[in-house]
Amino acid sequence: MKQLSIWDYLQRLLLTIFVVSIFVILLMVAWAIVDALILLFIGIVGAVILRTFAKPIARYTPLNTKAAIIVVILLLLLLLALGTWLFVPEIVNQTEALITQVNQALLQLEQFLLQYDWGQDLLENLFLQVVRIFQRMD
Repeated sequence: MKQLSIWDYLQRLLLTIFVVSIFVILLMVAWAIVDALILLFIGIVGAVILRTFAKPIARYTPLNTKAAIIVVILLLLLLLALGTWLFVPEIVNQTEALITQVNQALLQLEQFLLQYDWGQDLLENLFLQVVRIFQRMD
């Protein structure tokens, strides 16, 4: 193996440091713009999906591609509105039932804890901490 002169060694070392630095800087930039890259990816996937649904409409109707994309968007909005109209009342009912069950469970827990001295102390400390948290919010 040939022995390198000090200048050749320094050249290779500086080149290696430069390449690694560029790589680290590119990673840092990619990390900083990761949200924008994800949004760009989602936008591209959304556009591909819209065009995929719009192509058959444009092919079998007198509409051009842009008009077909608008029709697809309107149909998707209609589907979203229909789903909201159908499912929101059920979600509200289930949320109300969940709130009622949680309140009942908390009352049972409080009754259980009040039976013991340590439970009463725990509830008092917990109440004071909750009050402090709400005071900090103001």
